[in-house]
Amino acid sequence: MQLTLYMTSTLNGYIATENDDTPWSTAVWKSYYTIAKKFNAIILGRRTYEMMKEVNELEKMGNPFTIVVSTTKSPLHSNVIFVMSPKEAVKVIKEKNITNALIGGGGKLNASFMKQNLIDKLGFVEKFERNIAKHRL
Repeated sequence: MQLTLYMTSTLNGYIATENDDTPWSTAVWKSYYTIAKKFNAIILGRRTYEMMKEVNELEKMGNPFTIVVSTTKSPLHSNVIFVMSPKEAVKVIKEKNITNALIGGGGKLNASFMKQNLIDKLGFVEKFERNIAKHRL
């Protein structure tokens, strides 16, 4: 099992604007979809999941098996599981024999996986079209 964190950030460490917009270029989003499709599952924080679901971002990735880390449980969906912690997400991945999973954000989730030393690989893009992001990793 391999966990890969992939994220885009400004050079000074910001990942989104104050209203949670990610000012990524179309090319960066396309690259993200291409990368995400290479994984058997994606792990997201609740807010990131809700934002991606609302604008059909998961659909653009081929509706991957999704693990949402959240303190708020949600009804089960056939392709989505809610768990309470990064370690619980890892447990689900092992139980389902998932060979590789993408940690797809947000910032709090990324930091939790880093602090718990659960990341095997890191992919990082340091570029926005404009340096307007306000939420730090």
